[in-house]
Amino acid sequence: MSKVSIIIPCYNCGQYLDELIQSLKKQTLTDIEIIFVNDGSTDNSEEIIKNYLPEDNRIKYIYQENQGGGIARNTGISNAQSPYVICIDADDIYENDMAEKLYNRAIETDADITVCKYKTWNMTTNRISGNKGLNIKPEMINQVFSSESVPNILQISNPGPCNKLYKLDFIKQNNLKYSGTKIINDLKFGMVALCLAKKIAIVDKDLSTYRYQGKCSSSKNREKKLACSIQVFKEIYNEFLERNLYDKFEKNYIAKIIESIKYEISFPVSENVLNCMRQFFEETPFDKLKKQDLEKLFDTKRTRKHIIEYTLLTILTLGLNFTIKHKLQNYKYSLNNLKYILKTKSN
Repeated sequence: MSKVSIIIPCYNCGQYLDELIQSLKKQTLTDIEIIFVNDGSTDNSEEIIKNYLPEDNRIKYIYQENQGGGIARNTGISNAQSPYVICIDADDIYENDMAEKLYNRAIETDADITVCKYKTWNMTTNRISGNKGLNIKPEMINQVFSSESVPNILQISNPGPCNKLYKLDFIKQNNLKYSGTKIINDLKFGMVALCLAKKIAIVDKDLSTYRYQGKCSSSKNREKKLACSIQVFKEIYNEFLERNLYDKFEKNYIAKIIESIKYEISFPVSENVLNCMRQFFEETPFDKLKKQDLEKLFDTKRTRKHIIEYTLLTILTLGLNFTIKHKLQNYKYSLNNLKYILKTKSN
């Protein structure tokens, strides 16, 4: 039995597959299985993968009709033969010691989830930034923790799978599944997993590079992404209720929604999507929140000036609370007045 199953859903990412497979073949942890799940690609992805099958028996190939990356990941997990799994994307870049670093830390700590840092590569500007994917205090790096010791567990890392090694038994025992949406299909899995994990460990190193704005990147279609995120947050809400997690993680959950939508509405969206957003917030228990809880979530003292308008737009769109709406509107006026005063003085 191999030690780690690396699962790669692929849909029309043939241009990246040679580079990806070569990097996986060079992994310093050699006792791995590499499971490609072809999600109905119409390009040359199948041909490229099959070319490698005779030369490396660690590579497995599964074909399915196009159902989205989440279902492809579920298919890969159900076929995994290793005690640990990591789901990666076909168009990203991985360090040669990625699997080894994550696996060794998982064995050392018996962690359900082992998380590393990663870099981002903006394909439009060609800018690479490191030290991404973790939001924890430095003293926690060498600790093993869970939601019991870290109340804001959903804020310690983004929910994406590519910087996380999971214990397969943990996934199966908790019946964790990726969503069936075409994009944003990792949000539910990642959030529920972080809440349920008894042990989470960290590898303080950039072990992958996330490419975005590329051909295969879902970030190109912002409106579709926003609509899918609303659908998935509904799924998460229902799943939290079913698992009796909502009361404990309510503020975490709502803060995650606001963080997500505040970013997404910085891009143009249609009236249909705005209506979908309004309906979503009418169906969730935002009205149960106390005034001071909302004020903390929209704390203008901590909000950078360049996202004030986005936050305000969130409030206006969703109609959450008149008091907070009025507070933010006044804050925006204060900023504009300050700019006017400073401009007048400089003249």
